[in-house]
Amino acid sequence: MRPKFGRLAAFASASLLVLAMSAPSGVSAKSLAEKWLDGELPYEGPEITYDGPTINIRFSTFLGQGSPIITVTERAIERLRQESKGKLNVQVFYNNSLHDSQRGGFEGVAGGISQMATCYSWINPGGFTLQLGLQLPFLFNRSTVGSHTIMQLYGKYFKEDYEAKGVLFARSTITPPQQLLTRGEPIRTLKDLSGKRMMASGDIATNVTSAFGAVPVPLTVAEYYSGFQQGVVDVMVLHDAGLRQFRMNEITKARTVTNLWANPIEYCMNAEFYNGLPEDLKKLFQLWLQRLNHAEAEIYFDGIAALGREDLKAAGVVTYDLPEEEMAKFKAAAEPVIEDWIKAQEAQGRPARQFIEELKAKVAELDAKSDDELFQLSWDKVYEGLYD
Repeated sequence: MRPKFGRLAAFASASLLVLAMSAPSGVSAKSLAEKWLDGELPYEGPEITYDGPTINIRFSTFLGQGSPIITVTERAIERLRQESKGKLNVQVFYNNSLHDSQRGGFEGVAGGISQMATCYSWINPGGFTLQLGLQLPFLFNRSTVGSHTIMQLYGKYFKEDYEAKGVLFARSTITPPQQLLTRGEPIRTLKDLSGKRMMASGDIATNVTSAFGAVPVPLTVAEYYSGFQQGVVDVMVLHDAGLRQFRMNEITKARTVTNLWANPIEYCMNAEFYNGLPEDLKKLFQLWLQRLNHAEAEIYFDGIAALGREDLKAAGVVTYDLPEEEMAKFKAAAEPVIEDWIKAQEAQGRPARQFIEELKAKVAELDAKSDDELFQLSWDKVYEGLYD
């Protein structure tokens, strides 16, 4: 008989450590996230006793079938089917076919059109406060670390604003930090940005861009390629995971590493659907959300980012790393924007400085862990404050 969830948690964590190091000598080890997606890890979760019909979850996305990030999701959905003994399934509705899942995610989920969707705070900023601070510059280096940080801090700092939208939070990854792309010479100094049209979307990104002396120009996702190709922007701002998706190797001549802001990729779920799940399926669903969240960050955002950089290198694109003294100038220019944001939040009674300090400390703590070690954090326990 399958053991009750939690009885063998310590044993399971130790077993994962062994599995993480099980590749033969000279062969690259498959990560724990990949092993989970491939069904190679022993089941760890609640005993499934629900014996009713399959419960289907309507998931709305603006992405199309075959998108790399969706491929990760589809692999994880198969794990959910298997681990729930076929009792829990996710039906994916691609290309906004169910509802707009960028600007209309909250409304679609709250209204029950879908039961889960992408629900972005920074695209729909009304009513959000501290959560928007996740887009402040120079906070993150790895998507996996940033994603676990958000999941650990959500209950303390973001829950009230998010649930005020009439939905429940499901999970959130975050993109790698943004870098600067140009069609000519690389950006070598802060002064090189002076007067240039630079892509920026959202209040924080716009204010930081202006502080750099550049002219902020918003682009929708659909305009990334054409806007950069046709010179609507002189400087494209893009995280490395987007290099391949938006075919930047066809346009870009130079890339400057700046590690600017990152964009949270947030998902919400319908409260009536979630609260109505049988307890065993609800516990499994919580664990599944966390495991998928890590897999998306590791395999798509960090993994595809590496492949995108290889594409640029193969196309002869120059990557320029700013000298430490020049990077300090970028950070000094952005500092007043960061301070103004903190002071504005504090004036409304919100602990913004405490939040940023705790976030930085959490990033430093998690940055010392490998991806496999991070995956284990979401393997057999649910982060406090997420789903209670």
